[in-house]
Amino acid sequence: MLDVISESFGVTKAWIEGEDTDATIHQRIKQARTAKGMTLEQVGAAVGVSTQAAQQWEKEENATAPRAGRLREIAKALGVSPEWLQFGIGDNDEGQGGLIAHDDITSFDLYDIKASCGAGVINSEFPDFVRRIDIPNTHLYTLFGTDNMAGMQIIGIDTDSMEPTIPRRSLVFIDIRVNYFEGDGVYAFVLGDELYVKRLQRLPGIIRAHSDNKKYDSFDIPKEDMDKLHIIARFQSVLPLHFIDV
Repeated sequence: MLDVISESFGVTKAWIEGEDTDATIHQRIKQARTAKGMTLEQVGAAVGVSTQAAQQWEKEENATAPRAGRLREIAKALGVSPEWLQFGIGDNDEGQGGLIAHDDITSFDLYDIKASCGAGVINSEFPDFVRRIDIPNTHLYTLFGTDNMAGMQIIGIDTDSMEPTIPRRSLVFIDIRVNYFEGDGVYAFVLGDELYVKRLQRLPGIIRAHSDNKKYDSFDIPKEDMDKLHIIARFQSVLPLHFIDV
């Protein structure tokens, strides 16, 4: 299961399991610049900053990380994706990892992977015609509270156990940068061999998985089973799909 998830989302299995030792953003900038055959002066000129400012992006100590907007410009100049540059997520090729940023729109790829809010499922039968969704960059902050889309992915939901929060037949935007429990909330996670989207709550000695639809029972993940729990991402937003029979 983790192999399927990692391949679909463009991350390593070790990253999902919290064991990845990816380079820092500064090392990845240097790696991409060297592979591109560019000098720091050329990178700085490409994004409109001085050589001294560009040098800050590769320093290991007292470094200055580029802001989200500048990061996209650097990624474009180096021919890599912003999510790889910032987080090591996806391939180090521009436009890989399920997200493509353009000047006016950001395109999200829908993967052939479907999560259950109920019993857990991995399935490739989500409607094939939903392959990419384009969102104007002017709307990103309204939808997500940020214009930094690095790490954002889409999966399909086809059950009703998280209604009304997540309607059946919805597209769910998840942030795969949050691959750990950071407090009570809705997460995509693998338990055993099944993929879920549920509300997780930490209680003494356990993590409890809730369905927002009260027709479905909660279940507990005891301390001794925590090694079987692999958090993939945290829920960010939902786009309902309304199918009409004709």
